Amino acid sequence: MGELQILPMESAHLLQLHKAEIACFNAPWSISTLGDVLLNPNGVSLAAFLGEKLVGYGLMLNMEIVGESEIINIAVLPEYRSRRIGDALLRALIQRGEGKISLEVRASNEAARALYMKHNFVAKGLRKEYYKNPTEDAIIMWLEVNGEKT
Repeated sequence: MGELQILPMESAHLLQLHKAEIACFNAPWSISTLGDVLLNPNGVSLAAFLGEKLVGYGLMLNMEIVGESEIINIAVLPEYRSRRIGDALLRALIQRGEGKISLEVRASNEAARALYMKHNFVAKGLRKEYYKNPTEDAIIMWLEVNGEKT
């Protein structure tokens, strides 16, 4: 199927992005919300491709004024998980981040939490009942970047 490539996402990928969003999440974002993220000048939108197939993506916002970034989504199609695709996406986002990097993760998502901890993210807080469908707490995690990025 080809070698994994992490590439900047383009508006031409929006339909594939939306299909992946639906496949990965119980409460997927709308195509218009995803389009807004893609067009955001402070956004970093990366796609993981195997050949021509989008198999995962990562979305982040850089807030240069405060010297921070927020990873807003990382997803890998279910049939492509456990192939280090999420790891590659996270590394690519960290490289493009500004200062401290934060994210939120479902408390029950142990695989994602282990991936983030592998990259030195630390749990710093909790948002009660943040997620819906099903209702669940979010763990807020931060990566303190001191000039060195993983």
